[in-house]
Amino acid sequence: MYNPRENRIIIDGEDKTDSVERCWYTSRLNRCHVIFCHFPKTYSYVPSKVLWLKDPVVFDPQHCHLLHKGRRIEPLSYIAAFQQGARRFWYVEYANGTGAHYKGTEVELVRSCLEEPPAQDRFAYLPEMPYREVDLDKAARNVLTQEQFEQDGGDGTVASWRNTVTVENVHPNTTVSFRMNNLSGSVADLKLYAYGADGKLAEVSKELWTITDETGAAVDTLSDGTLYELRVSVADGSAFDLSEAEKEIKISVVLAK
Repeated sequence: MYNPRENRIIIDGEDKTDSVERCWYTSRLNRCHVIFCHFPKTYSYVPSKVLWLKDPVVFDPQHCHLLHKGRRIEPLSYIAAFQQGARRFWYVEYANGTGAHYKGTEVELVRSCLEEPPAQDRFAYLPEMPYREVDLDKAARNVLTQEQFEQDGGDGTVASWRNTVTVENVHPNTTVSFRMNNLSGSVADLKLYAYGADGKLAEVSKELWTITDETGAAVDTLSDGTLYELRVSVADGSAFDLSEAEKEIKISVVLAK
């Protein structure tokens, strides 16, 4: 049996984690082998039929909830989303300790608070490595006045906080996510600016950033009070990396209209 909070095993599109005793892959035969609980027989599948998901994104039930067919799932003590590409599966635990799972298309995540997220929610994190926490002592979210924005080279109207974060031991390309809830209008009308080493702002290519909901799905229209994520891809040593240290990035960005 596998820890359901850390593993979801999907076979032919169905979550079979709770019934899997053992799962392994053999390269020589290019097969995934599965032994189910209470059945000694070994079943073999082509690898494309078996999806083993790990490293979930965990959500705080105190600040969000799930809807299934329009009805709230409650009371929940644990909410986790497992994802690979566009495929998403949810695992939840009720207050009595029992667990349940859902396909991504079956449920909807709803934030239950509209104010600034509390510290434990982490306004900045690494969506591709959710198990690693961003050191908030090396992160900041500050007001950037319109006057300062224009003096630093920005064009348009300031539309967000100035978000700054430093991350150590990064991959060559790392995605950093900033949570924000003061956005409205069309995503197409927004521009992202980043500070360079010269202290000036430069526009970031739209290929390097996106705005998503809390589950990572891209959005086109924004509603004030709804929590969104600004996800920025940063290369170590790039023009927007303010850190000179190897395998460390520091970025400082702001949205504008």
